[in-house]
Amino acid sequence: MQERLEKLFKVVEQVKTPLSLAGAVLIVFYLLLQQVLNLRVFENIGSSSTAILLHEIVQYLFWLALISILLGVASYVVAIILNHQLRSRESDVQLIDARLDPQTSNYEEHEQNGVSSIRPSKRKKGKTEK
Repeated sequence: MQERLEKLFKVVEQVKTPLSLAGAVLIVFYLLLQQVLNLRVFENIGSSSTAILLHEIVQYLFWLALISILLGVASYVVAIILNHQLRSRESDVQLIDARLDPQTSNYEEHEQNGVSSIRPSKRKKGKTEK
């Protein structure tokens, strides 16, 4: 019994999404209900319709648990895929210094009313200031 509990706790540690948790809870509930139904108490009822009803309830719980686990796994996979796609859209851009070099450029930077603009310089080409 102790070994089964340890295995159960290891499985619970792996559950990360709410749907997976719901699926795990339903599976545990399904296993408990199956154990209760295997008790000899229900032999005294004797009604086949009661047995059929209980069997149907257990079956629906099993399918509900299975679907919730599948949805939990699917949501985990979709999250991984979307995260990968978002990373692939990122870029590693490095900005460079694009200011004009007053020593070698034939253009000058002017600022007027807080607006910067670039205009051809008034000095003649080929001559540099020293």
